[in-house]
Amino acid sequence: MGQLNDAGYGIFWTKEQQRMRAHRFAYITFIGPIPEGLEPDHLCRVRSCVNPHHLEPVTRKVNLNRGRSHERERTRCPQGHEYTEANTI
Repeated sequence: MGQLNDAGYGIFWTKEQQRMRAHRFAYITFIGPIPEGLEPDHLCRVRSCVNPHHLEPVTRKVNLNRGRSHERERTRCPQGHEYTEANTI
């Protein structure tokens, strides 16, 4: 078990004292190098997930667009309350 950074990604420190995001480490270890110019996108939309099969290397633009699309599709708050016209802006 490690810790989460402020954005919700798992992080840890390597022996070389470098901070590493856990999902990137998992991808590199079990799948292979992340292609240059791409970043791993969580297909499951769970930032703390480290399952390398839930990650797909994509451009930053694609990653950001997918995240924004996911946010728009939410129907409930983190506590489980349904979003309605009366309680959302």
